Amino acid sequence: MSKNVYVIDATEEIQALFKQILDAEGYHITTQSFPLNDTTALLRSHPDLIILDYKIGEEDEGWQALEIVKMTDDLTNIPLIVSIAPSRHLEEMYSYLKEKEIVVLLKPFDSDELVTAAKAALDKDPLLLAKSSSNGQHQSH
Repeated sequence: MSKNVYVIDATEEIQALFKQILDAEGYHITTQSFPLNDTTALLRSHPDLIILDYKIGEEDEGWQALEIVKMTDDLTNIPLIVSIAPSRHLEEMYSYLKEKEIVVLLKPFDSDELVTAAKAALDKDPLLLAKSSSNGQHQSH
């Protein structure tokens, strides 16, 4: 049975790339643009993994979406990947992300890094998470 991955990203082109890469790995992908004001579609998709694009300069939308996901009872235990560019803002929020066991996927990343992060988050596999870390990515474990 394929895993359901829900991608929240502001750009349709990036949504399409996530879909193309993860579809090829057998995942079922649902995409949504910002803002995430309503979780109805997200809940209806029964996600096994949520990927949230966090853009510097648009922190309010990214942080609001992150808060909504983590505060919604039916979503709080679903693995989450935050895709973000390295920045001082990331340094400031990294301890929070680690505490909440949110995988951080640093931009720019390639398709192999995305797939590895998705597998690691879904499987909570410490070896895959360590591999993600060795590729220059910060992550939760």
